[in-house]
Amino acid sequence: SYVVAVAEARGAFAEAESLATLMVQRQRRMPRDQYSATELATSLDNLARTIEQQGRLDDALAIKLESIALRRANTTDSASLASLPYTLNSVAVSYVYRGEFAKAETLLLEALQTEAR
Repeated sequence: SYVVAVAEARGAFAEAESLATLMVQRQRRMPRDQYSATELATSLDNLARTIEQQGRLDDALAIKLESIALRRANTTDSASLASLPYTLNSVAVSYVYRGEFAKAETLLLEALQTEAR
Protein backbone atom coordinates (compact mmCIF):
# COMPACT_ATOMS: atom_id res chain seq x y z
CA SER A 1 0.00 0.00 0.00
CA TYR A 2 3.00 2.32 0.39
CA VAL A 3 3.67 1.99 -3.33
CA VAL A 4 0.07 3.05 -4.00
CA ALA A 5 0.46 6.03 -1.66
CA VAL A 6 3.66 7.13 -3.40
CA ALA A 7 1.99 7.00 -6.81
CA GLU A 8 -0.95 9.00 -5.41
CA ALA A 9 1.41 11.59 -3.92
CA ARG A 10 2.94 12.04 -7.37
CA GLY A 11 -0.54 12.52 -8.82
CA ALA A 12 -0.18 9.33 -10.88
CA PHE A 13 -3.70 8.12 -10.11
CA ALA A 14 -4.00 5.67 -13.01
CA GLU A 15 -0.73 4.07 -11.92
CA ALA A 16 -1.94 4.03 -8.31
CA GLU A 17 -5.15 2.33 -9.45
CA SER A 18 -3.17 -0.34 -11.31
CA LEU A 19 -1.01 -1.01 -8.26
CA ALA A 20 -4.05 -1.09 -5.95
CA THR A 21 -5.80 -3.49 -8.33
CA LEU A 22 -2.80 -5.83 -8.17
CA MET A 23 -2.97 -5.73 -4.36
CA VAL A 24 -6.69 -6.64 -4.41
CA GLN A 25 -6.05 -9.48 -6.87
CA ARG A 26 -3.21 -10.76 -4.71
CA GLN A 27 -5.45 -10.75 -1.62
CA ARG A 28 -8.21 -12.59 -3.48
CA ARG A 29 -5.75 -15.33 -4.57
CA MET A 30 -4.39 -15.99 -1.09
CA PRO A 31 -4.64 -19.60 0.08
CA ARG A 32 -7.37 -20.12 2.68
CA ASP A 33 -4.85 -20.39 5.53
CA GLN A 34 -3.28 -17.02 4.58
CA TYR A 35 -6.42 -15.15 3.52
CA SER A 36 -7.37 -12.10 5.57
CA ALA A 37 -10.70 -10.37 5.02
CA THR A 38 -9.28 -7.34 6.83
CA GLU A 39 -6.34 -7.05 4.44
CA LEU A 40 -8.63 -7.48 1.45
CA ALA A 41 -10.93 -4.75 2.80
CA THR A 42 -7.95 -2.43 3.26
CA SER A 43 -6.81 -3.14 -0.30
CA LEU A 44 -10.33 -2.43 -1.53
CA ASP A 45 -10.36 0.89 0.40
CA ASN A 46 -7.10 1.86 -1.30
CA LEU A 47 -8.42 0.88 -4.73
CA ALA A 48 -11.66 2.82 -4.19
CA ARG A 49 -9.69 5.91 -3.21
CA THR A 50 -7.57 5.82 -6.37
CA ILE A 51 -10.67 5.37 -8.52
CA GLU A 52 -12.50 8.19 -6.75
CA GLN A 53 -9.53 10.49 -7.33
CA GLN A 54 -10.07 9.95 -11.05
CA GLY A 55 -13.71 11.00 -10.78
CA ARG A 56 -15.26 7.55 -11.21
CA LEU A 57 -17.52 7.90 -8.18
CA ASP A 58 -19.96 5.08 -8.94
CA ASP A 59 -17.13 2.58 -9.48
CA ALA A 60 -15.51 3.68 -6.22
CA LEU A 61 -18.79 3.35 -4.31
CA ALA A 62 -19.27 -0.25 -5.44
CA ILE A 63 -15.80 -1.15 -4.17
CA LYS A 64 -16.36 0.69 -0.89
CA LEU A 65 -19.58 -1.26 -0.35
CA GLU A 66 -17.67 -4.52 -0.77
CA SER A 67 -15.15 -3.34 1.81
CA ILE A 68 -17.92 -2.46 4.27
CA ALA A 69 -19.50 -5.89 3.84
CA LEU A 70 -16.17 -7.56 4.62
CA ARG A 71 -15.55 -5.38 7.67
CA ARG A 72 -19.09 -5.80 9.04
CA ALA A 73 -18.80 -9.57 8.70
CA ASN A 74 -15.42 -9.58 10.42
CA THR A 75 -15.99 -7.62 13.63
CA THR A 76 -14.12 -10.18 15.74
CA ASP A 77 -10.91 -8.91 14.13
CA SER A 78 -9.89 -5.80 16.07
CA ALA A 79 -8.10 -4.30 13.04
CA SER A 80 -11.21 -4.68 10.90
CA LEU A 81 -13.43 -3.23 13.62
CA ALA A 82 -11.03 -0.30 14.10
CA SER A 83 -11.13 0.46 10.36
CA LEU A 84 -14.89 0.12 9.98
CA PRO A 85 -15.64 3.77 10.94
CA TYR A 86 -13.18 4.99 8.27
CA THR A 87 -14.87 2.87 5.61
CA LEU A 88 -18.35 3.92 6.78
CA ASN A 89 -17.35 7.58 6.60
CA SER A 90 -15.86 7.06 3.16
CA VAL A 91 -19.08 5.52 1.86
CA ALA A 92 -21.08 8.31 3.50
CA VAL A 93 -19.03 10.83 1.51
CA SER A 94 -19.87 8.90 -1.67
CA TYR A 95 -23.56 9.12 -0.84
CA VAL A 96 -23.25 12.87 -0.18
CA TYR A 97 -21.70 13.27 -3.65
CA ARG A 98 -24.76 11.49 -5.03
CA GLY A 99 -27.19 13.64 -3.00
CA GLU A 100 -28.32 10.60 -0.97
CA PHE A 101 -28.15 12.35 2.38
CA ALA A 102 -30.34 9.93 4.37
CA LYS A 103 -28.04 7.01 3.44
CA ALA A 104 -25.00 9.12 4.37
CA GLU A 105 -26.51 10.03 7.74
CA THR A 106 -27.29 6.38 8.54
CA LEU A 107 -23.69 5.39 7.84
CA LEU A 108 -22.27 8.28 9.86
CA LEU A 109 -24.41 7.25 12.84
CA GLU A 110 -23.18 3.67 12.47
CA ALA A 111 -19.60 4.96 12.38
CA LEU A 112 -20.15 6.87 15.63
CA GLN A 113 -21.68 3.81 17.29
CA THR A 114 -18.80 1.63 16.11
CA GLU A 115 -16.23 4.07 17.48
CA ALA A 116 -18.02 4.07 20.83
CA ARG A 117 -17.61 0.29 21.25
